[in-house]
Amino acid sequence: MTASEVKIKLMNANVYPDTLSKSGGIFTYRVGFFYTHGQTAGTHVARVKNALPDAIILDSGEMWKPFRGGASVAQSSHWYVKFRIEE
Repeated sequence: MTASEVKIKLMNANVYPDTLSKSGGIFTYRVGFFYTHGQTAGTHVARVKNALPDAIILDSGEMWKPFRGGASVAQSSHWYVKFRIEE
């Protein structure tokens, strides 16, 4: 399964990652934040599992970075979920 196919499945379930990449069979879902508004990494793990029940969650968490205008999502504060899908 490609990252584009997974992104479409997520979007069909009303889950909108800021970035989704695939490397070595592992997908990395990222959503950036400035304010958390009560969300946690667990919130995003649940969203991925609801949209993709076959996903095997490998890791999740949040990265806190100082604000830098124009930085990518990976270089800013974000939640991430790493998962794979057995085909």
